[in-house]
Amino acid sequence: MAQTTVLAAGDTAANSTDITIASGSNVTISLFCSVDLPLSTSLDIYLKTPGATIMQVGDLNRLTPTVSIYSPGVYYVSRPANSNPGVNVGVSVDS
Repeated sequence: MAQTTVLAAGDTAANSTDITIASGSNVTISLFCSVDLPLSTSLDIYLKTPGATIMQVGDLNRLTPTVSIYSPGVYYVSRPANSNPGVNVGVSVDS
């Protein structure tokens, strides 16, 4: 599997680049951080749908830092402004 950073580590609000999953494929989306993640850390995973509707399909947090997705589609991860300044959190994808 190849690992790619889709959201650079930071503590400001930002969205990842698109994560495209082809039919029959899967990806693993993971958080990374240089320190222990605070319990309050939570990044949402969204699916882009036809007609510009966006659906939240999951989240990444300290208790669930990794999620595997097997459904085809275009996804992205949204990082809110961090309530813990200086705790830089990023997102990587293994595909």
